[in-house]
Amino acid sequence: MPSGEVGEGQGTAEIQAQASSGSNSPSAQGKAKYATKVLLTVTAVSLLVNYVETMVIPGIPTIQKDFGTTASIASWITSAFLIVGSATAPLFGKMGDIY
Repeated sequence: MPSGEVGEGQGTAEIQAQASSGSNSPSAQGKAKYATKVLLTVTAVSLLVNYVETMVIPGIPTIQKDFGTTASIASWITSAFLIVGSATAPLFGKMGDIY
């Protein structure tokens, strides 16, 4: 690939290295900024999910009491977080590989 061109599947470090190595290609600089934004967004979402889950767990008895459910049904609240986290982990991993 000629110098200054950005290919599919390049990592963030490679794109940033091209953008800062004197390559005046707007495409390389734009992709480096975009890759950084994607990385920050994915990181923020991952931290937010963990934060929300730690807030929900202590509230399960109150949720159970307020909705009049059994403990086994209330346990699905935490299971839902785990299921969503398991389903989105490969997606975030693929986004990290691409961008």
